[in-house]
Amino acid sequence: MNSAKLKLLSSLSLRNLFRQKRRSLFLGLAIGFGVTVLIILTSFASGMVDLILNKMMVYSQGHIKVTIGEKGKIQGSSMIRDKVRIMNIISNEVKGIDFVMEDLMIAGQAVGNGKSGMLMVVGVEMDDGFLSTFPKVKSGSIVDMTNGTLENPVIIGESQAKGLNVKARDKIRMRLRTVSGQEQTALLSVASIVSAANPMMTFVSYLDAKTVRSLLGYAPQESGALKIVLKKVDDQKKVIATANRLYEKLVPGYLGLFGTISANGGSQDATLFGVYTNNAALNQLNGLLKPITGSYAAFGDKKQEHAIALSRPLAVKLGVGTGSPVSLKYMSQFGSNILENNYVVTAVFDPGTNCGTYSALTSDAVMAKKKYYEMLPRYIAGIGAAYQPAGAVTNVLAREWKLLDRTSTTQEMMDKMRTLRREKPSIAVLDVATLYESMEIVNQIGNVVTGIAIAIVLILFFIILIGVFNTLRMTIRERTREIGTIRAIGMQRGDVLMSFVFETSYLALFASAGGTVMAFILMFIASRFTIVTDNIFSMFLYERHLYFLTTPAMVISYIIAITFITAFVTFWPARRAANLSASDALRHYE
Repeated sequence: MNSAKLKLLSSLSLRNLFRQKRRSLFLGLAIGFGVTVLIILTSFASGMVDLILNKMMVYSQGHIKVTIGEKGKIQGSSMIRDKVRIMNIISNEVKGIDFVMEDLMIAGQAVGNGKSGMLMVVGVEMDDGFLSTFPKVKSGSIVDMTNGTLENPVIIGESQAKGLNVKARDKIRMRLRTVSGQEQTALLSVASIVSAANPMMTFVSYLDAKTVRSLLGYAPQESGALKIVLKKVDDQKKVIATANRLYEKLVPGYLGLFGTISANGGSQDATLFGVYTNNAALNQLNGLLKPITGSYAAFGDKKQEHAIALSRPLAVKLGVGTGSPVSLKYMSQFGSNILENNYVVTAVFDPGTNCGTYSALTSDAVMAKKKYYEMLPRYIAGIGAAYQPAGAVTNVLAREWKLLDRTSTTQEMMDKMRTLRREKPSIAVLDVATLYESMEIVNQIGNVVTGIAIAIVLILFFIILIGVFNTLRMTIRERTREIGTIRAIGMQRGDVLMSFVFETSYLALFASAGGTVMAFILMFIASRFTIVTDNIFSMFLYERHLYFLTTPAMVISYIIAITFITAFVTFWPARRAANLSASDALRHYE
């Protein structure tokens, strides 16, 4: 079809569309109403997901979360012993970082003025960006959070203040447990009572991050889980891909230390490694580093706290054998402290070519019990005098942490946590998770709401399209003689068909555009109303207003889809009209 013919058919279709103004108006209103309903409902669903994930949960979970747990625990008890090391990996591998925050939270019983209750306090950086999220201060002053006039100043929500019967500058006593497991009482001062842009933010209270670190007993180099917030996140798949790349770079070093082993008045610098203690690893260890005296059986005993195996040259140098006590002194990674552990020799092995001349082995469980993580030693990879493992023996040497498998759904993540609780590994575990797998239910709710919206609109459009179909049949019947005339003067069947398809397509296009405009007007009006509520519905509000999220791609796809469906429905009666012969059409009379 050439451009001249296309232009002619388009002008004829537009003329016919405006000839029947009333009929076109009513059909257009019906189609436009369906588009309005579709855009409003799907925009509300998209807004709900965006609000919960990107305006609320992202500040408590981060887009990507790196967690390290010890003693088989990871949920609620994360401990990163070397924050700088992990932060360097994050900085090198993750692009587009907005900021990284620590997972610092205190939860415990709090006592106010004659009333008590549970209080959850989150540690945050008290910068202008964070403080601006509390535009409405009910009492007190946000400035008191940073001017040093109050002891442990805290921002507290209205409902929490009411529950504890406190006002600005009142004191709150709160019980908490430090990272070392000690029970303590903290005295907090209410700096301000606020309402937030999202009411859900007032369900927790806020302390300066440094204060929370001090109360929980973190050392300067330690941290809770690290939560990475990215800039301009417009695709969940990109976040997941970024998390996967970071995961691949968080490769652990060996669970080992370099120090001086002493016995019988003699000493020797040596490298001590922890080994895995499952049956497969112990069988492989027996083959690679066969004991000359004693055995590795003690390594498999979880209750054993002092077992160590020495290489034959090391045992000879110290003049010890199985059953002999030895001590090991080493330097910590932080603070340059000299630490000492005591062991009992349970095996002497031939290092051969598989291990260093002056090497020692113990189980991963014994390494953990000797406070390897609490008193983190210098990394052997950075010590020139330490033996650097190579070859088959690396398969049995334990690592600093176990990388937990990446998961893609909430269910997979829950199954992973259940397996972790059941296995209780001796070494630390590291997990990399994204906001979208831990909060998958939010996406599911959004998809359900969107699905319901589309189902409602499909039913509505089914009724509307029946009207379009019947109206077109009526139009064709009324214009049969006209069809005969234009066929008699040379218009082809295909041109007649396309003129009717163009006519209804234009109708659907104009109606969809009008319905889109109406949807935006209604959403604007609805979002102006202030809704005051503290119930579960508040999680769907932003600054106490309804929140809608519409994208150009969403609107364009809806308009194209509705125009195409309308044209498709039109095709059948239009083809029937096009197949009429000129003579039969001209003889038609009503």
